[in-house]
Amino acid sequence: MKAHLNFLTSIAILTSILLFTNCEQKLDDTQFRSFVSEFEKEYIPAHTAMKLAEFNAAISGSDSDYQKAAELNIKITELLSDEVNFKTLEKYKNSNLLTDKLLKRELDILYNMYHFHQVEKVKMADMIHKSQKIAQKFSKFRATVEGEVHTDAEIEQHLRNTLNNKELELHWKASKEVGHVVAEDFIELVKMRNDAAKSLGYNNYFEMRLILNDQDPAKLESIYEEFDLITRDPYKEIKATIDERLSVIYSIPPAQLMPWHYQNRFFQSAPNIFDVNLDGYYAGRNIVKIAQFYYKGIGLKIDDVLANSDLFSRDGKTPAGFATDIDREGDIRIVATMDVSEYSMNTMLYESAYSAYLKNIKRELPYVLREPSHVFVADAIATLFSRFSANPDWLEEMITISKKEKAGIVDKCNLHHMMNKLVFSRWAQVMYHFEKSLYENPDQNLNKLWWTLVGEYQKLNAPENWDNPDWATKIHLITQPCTYHNYILGELFASQLHAYIKSNIVKDENDDCAVKCINNPEIGMYLIDQIFKHGKSLNWEEIVESSTGEPLNPDFYKRQYINP
Repeated sequence: MKAHLNFLTSIAILTSILLFTNCEQKLDDTQFRSFVSEFEKEYIPAHTAMKLAEFNAAISGSDSDYQKAAELNIKITELLSDEVNFKTLEKYKNSNLLTDKLLKRELDILYNMYHFHQVEKVKMADMIHKSQKIAQKFSKFRATVEGEVHTDAEIEQHLRNTLNNKELELHWKASKEVGHVVAEDFIELVKMRNDAAKSLGYNNYFEMRLILNDQDPAKLESIYEEFDLITRDPYKEIKATIDERLSVIYSIPPAQLMPWHYQNRFFQSAPNIFDVNLDGYYAGRNIVKIAQFYYKGIGLKIDDVLANSDLFSRDGKTPAGFATDIDREGDIRIVATMDVSEYSMNTMLYESAYSAYLKNIKRELPYVLREPSHVFVADAIATLFSRFSANPDWLEEMITISKKEKAGIVDKCNLHHMMNKLVFSRWAQVMYHFEKSLYENPDQNLNKLWWTLVGEYQKLNAPENWDNPDWATKIHLITQPCTYHNYILGELFASQLHAYIKSNIVKDENDDCAVKCINNPEIGMYLIDQIFKHGKSLNWEEIVESSTGEPLNPDFYKRQYINP
C-alpha cells in the first residue's frame, strides 16, 4: 500500500512538473496576444472614459467633473495594480521567449505601466485625489488686482503692454498668489509620490518617472550640462542687450529691473524689445482658421480635431493648453484659450501639430502603442511649427503682410526668435534642476531654492523681502510631473528635424523652411511616414535616428541659434 502511495505521489509530482513546464512553454507570441486581448477588454473602455472625463473637467472646472475624472483614474489604477497580471508580464519579460518585435515592444510598455502601479491601492487613490484637488484649485484661481479679477491671459497681456512700473508689479505679484493656494497640498503630494516610488525600489519619484519612460537619469543630466555650456555665454550677451533695452522702455537702470519687467510671468520667452507689434498682424484674424489652412497645405488635415476642440476662455476652465487623444481611434481634441495675439497663434500652431501627430498614428497598432514615441518627440514636432507665428516670411505668405512691412521687421524678428530660444533654454534649466531637487528633498527651503536657480540660470533679481512659493505657480510641476525637462530635448530634436527638412525636402539652404514649408504636402508625408505612423512601436532613439539619419545631436541647435 505504501509503495502504491509512493507511486501515486511520484505520478502527481511528475504531472505537476509537466504542467508547469507546459505552462512555461506557453509563454509565446500566441499566448501573449491572448493576454493582451483580455487586458484591452477592460482597459480600453476605462481609459477612454477617463480621458473624456479629464477633458470635461479641464474645460468646466466643476467639482462633479473633477470627481468623475478622479474616480476613473482610480479605476485605471486598480486595473494596472493587478498583481497577477504584473507577475505574468514579469514572466514574459524574464523568459525572453517572444519573437515578434512589435509584441516585445508592447510587453515593455505594458510592464512599465503595471510596474508604475504596483503601489498600495489606497496610496494610489490618495495621490489621484490629491492631484485632482490641486489641479481644480489651480483651474479656478483668478488673479485679483485692486479688486479687479483677471485670467492668466489678461495678466500676460498686462505684463506685455503696460509701461507703468507699479501696475506691472501689482499684476505680476497677483499672479503668484496661486502659489499660496496650492503649495502645501503640492508638497504633500510630492512626498506621497516619493513614498510610492521608494516602495518600488527607486530613490524618488523623479528618478522613477524617467526610468519608466525610457530615459536614463545620468544621460539626461549630461545633456543638460552640455546644453548649459552651449547656452551660458550667448545668454549672458543677449540678457545684457535685453536689460539695456528694457531699462529704456521702463525708465529705470538695468540693475533695478525686476521679474515683472520681462513681459511674462516666468521670463520663459523673450520680451518685445524691438517695438514690433506682432499682435497687430493678427488683430481681426481668425487664428483657428489660419492654423487649419496651414496644416491642410502641408498634408496634415485637422478639421475634425478643431471641430471637437474647446479653444476659447470660459469661467473655471484650465489656463493650460494641451492636445488630447480621447479614444486612440481618431477623437483628438485641443484645449486652449485663444485670443487674437501672436502668443495665441504660437499656441494654436503648437497644439495643432501635436494633434496632427496623434491623429496620424496607425490605428492598426496595438492600443498601448498608439501614442507618440515619446513626449519630447511630439514636442519637437510642435516646436518646429509653432515658431512660424513670428516668422516674417510666414507672415507674408499666410497673413499677407506687405513686402514693405516684412522688410521693416525681418531683422528684428529673426533676432527676437534667437533671443526667445536662448531665454527659454535658461528657464528650462531652472525647471529641470528645481524639479529634480524638489523630489530629492521636498523638505528643503523651496522658496530659496527657486530663486537661487532663477538667479543662477536666468540672472533675474528676486523681489525685496520676497518669500513666496513661486515654484508652485507653474502648473506643469503639478499636473505634468517630471516631464518639463523634455522641452529641451524637443528643442534639440526640432533643430535636427529642421536641418533635415531643409537639406532633403526643401533643398534650399537660403529658405528657412517658412515659405517652402507652406503648401508643401511633402512635409506632412515625411512626418507621417518617418515619425507619426510608428507611434510608440519605436522608442525615441530609434525614431530620431531613423528619421534624420543620426542620434540626437545638440550641434544642430547650436548651428541654428548660436552659430548660424
